[in-house]
Amino acid sequence: MFAVRDEEAALDIVQDAMLRLAEKYGHRPAGELPMLFHRIVQNAIRDWFRRQKVRSLWTTLLSSLGPGRDDDDQDPLETLQPPDGSEVQESPATQFEQAQVLEIIRQEVARLN
Repeated sequence: MFAVRDEEAALDIVQDAMLRLAEKYGHRPAGELPMLFHRIVQNAIRDWFRRQKVRSLWTTLLSSLGPGRDDDDQDPLETLQPPDGSEVQESPATQFEQAQVLEIIRQEVARLN
């Protein structure tokens, strides 16, 4: 828990590490297991931080698409059009920022293909 500062994430990391150890290194001598487990946990923590960084980036990018809402179930892409279909005039700065974010998303999706 010390490394990730989130008890549930720490428990998930340890559980996943134990499963990896059992699945991939169960045939190893018992004396090697503590060292292997330590390395697996370290790598799992690094992976967790990488995933958090990516999630944070996408959350920030997508939240800038529309007005801030506290609704966690809100799809950020729905904020591009008013729900009633009416035309809402946005400031040029807001339109420009949304265009930039959409271009970044388009480029990243293209990189995935």
